[in-house]
Amino acid sequence: MTTNKIYPAIVLFYSLAFLIYFPALGGNFIWDDDLHLTENKQLESVEGLKNIWLKPGATVQYYPLVFTSFWLEKRLWGDNPTGYHVINLLLHTSSALLLWRLLILLSVPGASLAALIFLIHPVNVESVAWITERKNVLSGLFYLASLTFYLRFLQIENLPSSLKKKVPKNNSRLFYILSITSFLMALLSKTATCTLPAVILLIIWWKKDSIKLKDVLLVTPFLLLALIMARITFVVEKNFTGAQGTNWEFTFWERFIIAGKTLWFYLYKLVLPLNLTFIYPRWMVDSSAGAPYLIPLAFLALIIGLWLFRNTVGKASLVAILFFAGTLFPVLGFFNFYYMRYSFAADHFQYLAGIGPIALFSASLTVFANSASRFSGSVKVPPYFLPAFSASILLVLGLLTWKQTHIYQNMEVLWRDTLSKNPDSALAHNNLGTEMHRQGKPQEAIDQWQKVVVLDPNFSEALYNLGKAHHIKGDLSLAVSELRRSLELNPADYLTYGGLAAALADQGNLEEALHFSRIGISINPDDIEGVVTLGNILEELGRLNEAQAYYRQVLELDSNSYGNYLNLANVLYRIGNMEEAVPHFRKAIALNPELLEAHYNLGNILGQQGHLEEAQKAFEQAISLDEKLPLPHYGLGIILQRSGQYSKAIAAFEQALSLNPKLERAHYFLGEVYDEMGQGQKAILNIRSEEKLSRQNQNQALQDKARIKLNVLSEKYPTAPTQD
Repeated sequence: MTTNKIYPAIVLFYSLAFLIYFPALGGNFIWDDDLHLTENKQLESVEGLKNIWLKPGATVQYYPLVFTSFWLEKRLWGDNPTGYHVINLLLHTSSALLLWRLLILLSVPGASLAALIFLIHPVNVESVAWITERKNVLSGLFYLASLTFYLRFLQIENLPSSLKKKVPKNNSRLFYILSITSFLMALLSKTATCTLPAVILLIIWWKKDSIKLKDVLLVTPFLLLALIMARITFVVEKNFTGAQGTNWEFTFWERFIIAGKTLWFYLYKLVLPLNLTFIYPRWMVDSSAGAPYLIPLAFLALIIGLWLFRNTVGKASLVAILFFAGTLFPVLGFFNFYYMRYSFAADHFQYLAGIGPIALFSASLTVFANSASRFSGSVKVPPYFLPAFSASILLVLGLLTWKQTHIYQNMEVLWRDTLSKNPDSALAHNNLGTEMHRQGKPQEAIDQWQKVVVLDPNFSEALYNLGKAHHIKGDLSLAVSELRRSLELNPADYLTYGGLAAALADQGNLEEALHFSRIGISINPDDIEGVVTLGNILEELGRLNEAQAYYRQVLELDSNSYGNYLNLANVLYRIGNMEEAVPHFRKAIALNPELLEAHYNLGNILGQQGHLEEAQKAFEQAISLDEKLPLPHYGLGIILQRSGQYSKAIAAFEQALSLNPKLERAHYFLGEVYDEMGQGQKAILNIRSEEKLSRQNQNQALQDKARIKLNVLSEKYPTAPTQD
């Protein structure tokens, strides 16, 4: 392949990709992007990077190379989705170019057409426009690179003439090392690439007519790597992502039927990529009837027919179909994976598998056009047929892809598009409800979640969401009911335990709330919201030292939340640990300067410590945030009194009393100010008001204190009136 051909091809591929996928580049984060990226705590530190590689389960799936790419990009463009979209598109386009090179190495006719179809086919939009599917485009690039290096290592006899010359032994060994290294990178990006060893043997059989022991031995290291990574993925899917339960309980024959339906469905979408849906309907599987078995048997018949007629039609067709089916094998339903809960098929599952049928179609079209153009009969295909027909196909596919990219604009557009094509998708209704809740449309959210429960009464997440929504609305009985139902369906969900505990606590059922809260924390000790809830319940129960311990634990989990500092500071204040409370109040204020409660409590502590100037500033700041609250005015009055600013103190106390005339202590301290100013009559009137309010409120301590003060004032100001 000459440079004159390579550079124009590179420009064409990248220009075409960015033109067609341009709408997707402005798309926002969508489903699962939070788990993989925006809310993934492992992306925030060097320790997180270590966990990505060394702790399976630290991330939602053990694809360390994918999460490492996110870790690096997080430092480049943070939570700006455009950067991630661009990288996905660059990886996909590079894979298309590499596919072109690979098909040329295999002497496949129409290699450029196949690569261009792969580049702009609508079924690949899901893999490219969805940031979470970085695992597809990254693993795909390494998969194709590994296969390309292996073909260079093999030096297959019918390679193009430019590659037939003997490759030096050292270079041959280098190609093998590069191939196995690339394969490992592919596995670390997505384990579904584990089918590569079988593909290598399939190509050897295709090109050399037989597979020798040496071929098997050379592929064995690839197979061992694939088995190791497949085992890790199986454990993670089962234990961490929850791919077990009634939604995954199928007999072998049910799985056989699912596999057959899935294969034909993917072929259909490759040929006619219309009504592509983010979540396809989940098929009903009935193994008791005979008809469903015809679907997988028909696909087996296709393979058997291609095998029997391989010498007539050639082995290429059989190789293409076996590549297609074999690459899809990990997601055909024979092994459990989490997505089976919602659907048995998804466009992104056939990202690499679709290469087989695409290459077969392109090669067949090219061979037909070239042979027909040389045909001397009455019907002759003109020489411009192939480029014209190819251009027409690419134009149609490009327009469909451009249209498909628009549904990845944001969460609401994505889920509404899904429901327009699959109105019975419980997942789509649930997630649209979540998006409506995020947008501040609680009733629309509740409506969507109620539809979920009608469609699938066992959809625990919707019941959880309904419970939380009713809690926010103040419908505590309904909230508790929905959360209990959710917990019955999913007794291992720590979030539901925490939500139920919070609702029960607001109902006043603190002991029961404490019970459920402790269970939730035992399941996930790192659940920040759950630990905070447990701390709040203990604080409500008056068990302040225990609450303090959990608030400290929360700070270790999240040191960037003002609420966590405020909770700890408040409980330290209540315990009487003023010295430690102050820095935590200050940290809370630094993170959120409009935190009125922190300013007020800080003012109280600073006043008690004798730091009057700082205390005055704290109370003034609290008043500036909400001047209609009486207590900050009251606190400011005390500080002004102690610093000798009597006129300002009187104004502060009077403002507090105008906002709350029943504020007993404000009357008392206002009386003290007037006493210090020598205004006995006003002093006695305010103390008497305090004594009257204390009597009404049955506060004996304040009432006794007022009476003692009145006796002192009566002696000090004998001429002042002593009764109303």
